[in-house]
Amino acid sequence: MLAMTISDTLETRLRNAAKLQGKTPELMAAEALEYWLEAGEWAACRASSHEPNIDTIEAIRGSRQDTTAKAYQFPRDLFAELDGKC
Repeated sequence: MLAMTISDTLETRLRNAAKLQGKTPELMAAEALEYWLEAGEWAACRASSHEPNIDTIEAIRGSRQDTTAKAYQFPRDLFAELDGKC
């Protein structure tokens, strides 16, 4: 269990976002933290000069052009797919 102190403003924003998503503030905070941890891992991967292969490049190009591009429910799903292609 992790406890943290956040500002009143941030808590209000978290509660409002959670309400809009139909989630508890705790779940919303956990998902946000998970996203940023995964995003940090992906950034570290990119900073280590890891280069995506041609499949990843084509998928990124395709997603920019295709309005029916695949949507991901969680950032970890996107990262897992990209990791599989790199």
